[in-house]
Order: sequence, then C-alpha cells, then structure tokens
Amino acid sequence: LLQPLNAARMFTSLLRSHLHDEAGRHTADSIEGALAAQDAILNSLLDISRMESGQLDVHIRDVPLGPLLQVLSHNFGVLAESQGLQLRCVPTRAVVRTDENLLRRILQNFVSNAIRYSRRGRIVVGCRRRGDALVVEVWDTGPGIAEGDQTVIFEEFRRLDSGGQGLGLGLAIAERVSRLLGHPLRLRSWPGRGTVFAIEVPRAAPSPAVAAAPEPPTPE
Repeated sequence: LLQPLNAARMFTSLLRSHLHDEAGRHTADSIEGALAAQDAILNSLLDISRMESGQLDVHIRDVPLGPLLQVLSHNFGVLAESQGLQLRCVPTRAVVRTDENLLRRILQNFVSNAIRYSRRGRIVVGCRRRGDALVVEVWDTGPGIAEGDQTVIFEEFRRLDSGGQGLGLGLAIAERVSRLLGHPLRLRSWPGRGTVFAIEVPRAAPSPAVAAAPEPPTPE
C-alpha cells in the first residue's frame, strides 16, 4: 500500500512544477495533502501491527527530561502561537528510565491534541514526583471530555463528534506504547474547562556518591 502511495506523492510533486496557474497549483497541493494524510494513517496502522506482533524495538535507558521538553517547546511553540495559544514547558532536571523516542512520541501526541482542540488560553507541560516515579502532565484549556467518552478515545478510529480530543489513531498508539513501556496513562477532564493527559515514568536511580579520598596518615 505504501509503495504506490509514495509513487503518487512523487508524481504530484513533479506535476506541480509543470503548473503555472494558481488554481492548478492549489489543486496539486490539495492532492499532496490528502496523500500525506493517507500516508500518516497507513504508517500508524503499521506501528500498531508492529506493537501487537512484538516487533517494535524498545531501548530503555536514563533520559534527562529537560532537553526532551525543550524539543517539544521548540517544535510546537510556533504552531501554538499561530492559533493564539501559549505553550509553556516547565523546566526540570529530572532523569527518568524510559525509551526516549517512544516517550517523545506520546508527549507529542498529547501536545498536538491540546493545540488542535484548544480555542483559547494556554497549554502547560510539566512534571511532578509521585513516589519513585515522575508524572509528566499536559494541561490544556480545551472543551474537555465527558466522563463517558474518556475510555473510548483510546480506541482506533474513534473521534468525538462534539469536537473533543480524540484523534483517529494517535491516542490509540499512545495507549499501546505506554503499555509496552509499562508507563501508566492518566486522564482527567472538566467539560468546558480543559483536560490533563499524563503519563507516569519511573525515575532513574540516583548516581552513586563519589567516595571521599582517604586522608593521608598523620606522621607519628
């Protein structure tokens, strides 16, 4: 499925260079956008298939959380601002045990959802300690999610007709990745006020203290 789709995207890109009127280029751009969306859906389905068959590689290591949040702020800050929103990622020096790429993917999904469905206000990404774990939270000021819909949004191809925060596949993948990592997901929401998506990640063990150098013997 991906091979002919990629070929269609290549031909569309070539076609655009032969179009000289604005209407034709706009049509080519629309085709490219539709093909890109289809490509994203197929890749998401492939990811789900890999997870269900155990073929998705997981690399657990100590990950400083601060730089990861800085990347989120950099990647989504301009997008949030273009929609009249403020995005703030609270700095942290915490270190967690996780797969950096997979955790980033979950948080990217949460932030992109928050931007997509918030019409005003701000989005805050921060973390708090909970025992031996760290809970990373994404707060938004969107429409909120009714209690009865808070489980179905993690199912494939489920979107809320009321304009809530369910993407067709993104949250389903986030939920599967969190289970693969053993990082519980949490959701709290207040209809009309906003939503908090959160993931609990184990903290890294503290670095062993450097042993003090022995004092030289005192001469007798």
